Amino acid sequence: MMDWFLRAGNSFPAWEGRQIPRKCGASAAHIPPIFPESRCRYRAKTHDSPTDAHLRRTPCRRTSIVGAAAVQQGTILTAAIAEAIPNRAKLAGRWQVPSFLVGGAIFAAAIFQMQRNHQPLTFEDHLHRVRLLQDARAFTRLNAYLLHLLQDGQRPVNERAELHRLLAGTIHAAEVQGTSHKSENVQSIITHFDRAAALGAKPNGADWTALGDAYLWMNRTSDAAGAYRHALRIGISAPDEVLRRLVQIQSPAGGELSPESSADIERLLATENARPANYRWAVERRAT
Repeated sequence: MMDWFLRAGNSFPAWEGRQIPRKCGASAAHIPPIFPESRCRYRAKTHDSPTDAHLRRTPCRRTSIVGAAAVQQGTILTAAIAEAIPNRAKLAGRWQVPSFLVGGAIFAAAIFQMQRNHQPLTFEDHLHRVRLLQDARAFTRLNAYLLHLLQDGQRPVNERAELHRLLAGTIHAAEVQGTSHKSENVQSIITHFDRAAALGAKPNGADWTALGDAYLWMNRTSDAAGAYRHALRIGISAPDEVLRRLVQIQSPAGGELSPESSADIERLLATENARPANYRWAVERRAT
């Protein structure tokens, strides 16, 4: 009875390709259909009886069919993926072109709108910036800004004359703060003053005072005295400083006062709001 049951069990079909048939000599354990032939041959060699030797050469047909089907399905899936990749790349390329065109159009429209709203600076705007830098005593930045404006070859002559005049005053304001002076900076004061005058600028008293200081720093005392006299004729805010320099040039300390120097001292003493140090110096110098 038991032998009949075992022979009947060998004819039962395997479920889902996972049950190993009895003919393979395996137990009822569930083995995946991966590498079915090797597993079945191994079990046939180790568990089959000598009477089933012919089964050692017989692979598991059912599990082999399941493995072949899995390989076939994998091949079909790989082919489908390979076919989908070019289509996706082609679709992406089609979307990139219109996106690029739309982005370029938006960028061009923004640049055009910025150009319409842009208002170029006038010369008065530049002068306003110059005054702000002068008030901040940012002489290095001011010097660079004026030189940049002078690089414009299309700038009118009157504007160039004003820029040269401002540049001479800027260099003088930076140099007057120190006790020693660079010769190239002193020469730049004279050069820019001369260029401004040649282009039609009208220097004021402060400009002539700066020119006189530049000549004095170069030991050109006669030129310095002439520039100081011109500044006094035009009018300056602090005449007592210039009068003291004139007296020191014309009548050095320890010598007699010339008639011109005596007149300058009297003018200094009569100056309103003269600095106390200059007033005291004039009194002492007149007494000697």
